[in-house]
Amino acid sequence: DLEEDAKAFVNGDFSGNTKNAKRIYCTYTAMLRVRAALAQLAEVKDVGVGK
Repeated sequence: DLEEDAKAFVNGDFSGNTKNAKRIYCTYTAMLRVRAALAQLAEVKDVGVGK
């Protein structure tokens, strides 16, 4: 489930420190779903897509 995976991703060892920054590589369509799921957990910067 994408929402559960997004929670696990965010609640892992993530921090604002750029050394611990995480990236998700996916297709554009998948990125829209990932952004929507992450927006439910945290503030997602508005870049004109996926909100």
